[in-house]
Amino acid sequence: MNDREAIRPDWRLIVCGLAVLSLTSVTHLALFRKDTEFRYPDSTTYFMPAEQMLLGNGFADAPGIPDTIRTPGYPAFLAVCRFLGLNDRQIVLVQHGVCIAFSLVIIIAGVVLTRSRLAATTAGLIYAIDPTTLRYSNLLLTESLFTILLFLIVFLTARALSEGDTRRVAVIGILSGLLSILRPAALFYPFVLLFILMVRTRQRRARIAAVFLASAAIVPFAWMSRNAVQTGVFVFCSISGTNLLMHRAAGALAMEDGGDFAANLTRHQNELLAPAQERLRQRYGVAAFMLPHAVQGREYGKEARPVILEHLPAYARLTIRGLGENLFSDDAETLTSLNDSALDDGDITSVVRFYTGTLLVLALAGGALLSRKEAQLAMLLIGTIFYFVLIAAGAEAESRFRAPVVPQMALLAGLAVASAAGRARRLIRLQPIDL
Repeated sequence: MNDREAIRPDWRLIVCGLAVLSLTSVTHLALFRKDTEFRYPDSTTYFMPAEQMLLGNGFADAPGIPDTIRTPGYPAFLAVCRFLGLNDRQIVLVQHGVCIAFSLVIIIAGVVLTRSRLAATTAGLIYAIDPTTLRYSNLLLTESLFTILLFLIVFLTARALSEGDTRRVAVIGILSGLLSILRPAALFYPFVLLFILMVRTRQRRARIAAVFLASAAIVPFAWMSRNAVQTGVFVFCSISGTNLLMHRAAGALAMEDGGDFAANLTRHQNELLAPAQERLRQRYGVAAFMLPHAVQGREYGKEARPVILEHLPAYARLTIRGLGENLFSDDAETLTSLNDSALDDGDITSVVRFYTGTLLVLALAGGALLSRKEAQLAMLLIGTIFYFVLIAAGAEAESRFRAPVVPQMALLAGLAVASAAGRARRLIRLQPIDL
């Protein structure tokens, strides 16, 4: 069955699509109406450069102070929305509208990739009710736009793998570079895609790898060059150095202590930051906060690496803890905030936790099933999920870092459900009729 046959006009597919679209609309708009707290602690760091862009000062924290903490993807989106006169509430409504439309994309792409209406519909239904997806679509953060662009890249890569068409690798590479501009965590994701493409490709591997890597590097290299010109530091995103010190090095020390992780983390953050700032002051002759953040981030990264190397077993435990946080944090408060009924919030929380665990189990089962039939597609979906939950598996770990891969998890879970339904139907047909 080719792509056109998979998505040809079919009343069952239309009904499934409308059902998913309706459910997604209900869940997203209900949360939008009920929860009016649209800003997250990180939101301000996106609005600052957006406002400076509108003032004609470029991508900056303030006039004359270039911003290297964030990349320009989401701030540019905010700047456009502000230019159009949208306030916070209206921008969030735009995000919800995009997510609602995206639910149809999941259905169509799911049918093309899995050749199963049930698998695609299940994926769409999961996306419609997923508490993590709902929570972060209602906040002024990168998650919604990032999730959609990531899914587009995964879909295009899957089509290139299934068709053996390597001509589109340049497009996939450029989109991967743009993805990192939305969220720096995606900076090394092209290497995941390259590995999968090389497994599939038998000829012209060197040429394909060169084209892909060159196209993927265009946007990040341009941004790093901008940062080098304006700050003297060739860096993609300077928050990575701060994160290395405050969340990875301090997190490893906190794990080594045992006991209250949060309290230990705060203590070690203070213990590491104060001497690092003092060394910056001694070296540059000014207080650390007066230096470009790119310089601060570079020096903090240098301070962090020896600490991590000296405490590798604790760092490994920190990574395992972070993976657990990223995969199992449940966001139950998203649904309890909507609860105006007699239902107990504790019961709702239990249901959400059961859903979160079930989704992971079904995704694992779907991945195992898919690997037997389409190994490259399974590798792509599983590799994408693993990369994004692993890259943020430090002390900063939270459900936010699972949000971008919910559609991939949903597709795998949908395959598991479709397989189980197929086995159930075959079992029923084999049962003798008792007359």
